[in-house]
Amino acid sequence: MVGISPDPVKGTITSGQFIMKIEELKQNYKWPEVMVLVAIQHKLKGMAKLWLDAQPVHSSWSDFVQAFYVDFPTGYYTAEVHKTMAKRKRKFNEDYVEFYYAMVTMGRQGAVDDLSIITHIISGLNDNSLSKTLAAIRFKSSSELLTALKNLKATNNPVVMSMGTTPTQQVTKVDSKVNARLQGKLAAKCSQPQRKPRSTSCSKLADEGTRNETTPVMKIIEVEGKRFNAFIDTGSGCSFIRKTAANSMQAISVQKRFIGFGGCKVEASEKVEDNTVMEKVQRQATLYIVEDQLLPYDVLLGRDVLQEYGFRIVVDDGVYQINEGEDNFNISKEREDICDIGRCKGIEMSIQVTADKPIVGKRYQVPFAQRSTLTDILRKLLDCGIIRSSNSPHAASVLLVKKSNGESRMCVDFRTLNEVTVKKNYIMPVVEEQLSRLAGNKYYTTLDMTSGYYQVPLAEESKQYTAFLTSNFLDISSIATV
Repeated sequence: MVGISPDPVKGTITSGQFIMKIEELKQNYKWPEVMVLVAIQHKLKGMAKLWLDAQPVHSSWSDFVQAFYVDFPTGYYTAEVHKTMAKRKRKFNEDYVEFYYAMVTMGRQGAVDDLSIITHIISGLNDNSLSKTLAAIRFKSSSELLTALKNLKATNNPVVMSMGTTPTQQVTKVDSKVNARLQGKLAAKCSQPQRKPRSTSCSKLADEGTRNETTPVMKIIEVEGKRFNAFIDTGSGCSFIRKTAANSMQAISVQKRFIGFGGCKVEASEKVEDNTVMEKVQRQATLYIVEDQLLPYDVLLGRDVLQEYGFRIVVDDGVYQINEGEDNFNISKEREDICDIGRCKGIEMSIQVTADKPIVGKRYQVPFAQRSTLTDILRKLLDCGIIRSSNSPHAASVLLVKKSNGESRMCVDFRTLNEVTVKKNYIMPVVEEQLSRLAGNKYYTTLDMTSGYYQVPLAEESKQYTAFLTSNFLDISSIATV
């Protein structure tokens, strides 16, 4: 009976499971009842041991079982077992196999099914990458999961597995006592140079086998008659130059702080503003001077130079190239006047409401300082034929809202109208199908309509619902959109 000593109060094993285990041993080994009664007195512990000390001497095994069930009911709540297993996580430096057996024991004592046990084990491994990989593999039994875990060594480093292959561990940690293949020395005190590059932010060594480096995009540029090999970085918003490279250049004092990837902060106290020559074309560029150890290249060109002069990165068969904009579509960047915009001729917007009474929204007071601005906007809409005078019984309020560029936008509060409008539902297309239609194309265009709401006309019977009120400063009492 070694290993089945119970403590039903603490939940190490239920009373029913304990009695069933004893019955199996008793039957298989043909133990007499007297031997069983003597043996279990030495195996009980905790509250069960205190209970036995308070009991009279039982004359038979059946009397003991009956009394034991009275004070320790065999009920076991599966929900509590699931809750306990969900909270259980693999401890620091705990072996995967040890954690597996601990979870299996807990689950089987609570009569949890095998698939649920597998799910709790995978979720509690305390390793997100490993848990995601194991979750993708559909284990049919807990023994299959055990086979996979036996191939892994418990560490705090991420483990990489592939579908249908033996799990392998990707170790990125270097032994603190080993550096440059010299035994018996601490890496921090070793006089030999590091065999692997060390991160400037966390001081951890990188594993050479796990780095996936790509060829950087480089360009030869000329600054003040000197030629430099410049690194093209589309992720940087500014351009930089090493201090030694800008040694003989005329620098301008500046106080700038830059925040890079991972929150790294870099300060620059000087900059160079000069013409740079790239691809035989001279361009103005601002280069901030930084310490040499912060920049592995002489010059780094960011988006401030690339976007201003129309450069773009082209990837062709794995080869990165930087080219100037070749395709000019001659699209004007000037904003189109609302009086010149067109009208949609293929469709009209119709509004259906559920209310029989006039739809009148809350009235807002227009500040006196904004009335002249609102007057100009309304007159412009009237002159362009976008709105017209109306005597509709329905009415909404109009107000001005500041845009991000400081200009004022006229808004109409149609919330009361929206509450009684019959909604029109349109089926959302499948995103994957729409993306597949883009395959094989070279150019993709996005169009933004100037004042798009003004380009879709309203049906004549629906115009009455869009009427809005203005103040007395304009000789129009009610206006409806055309």
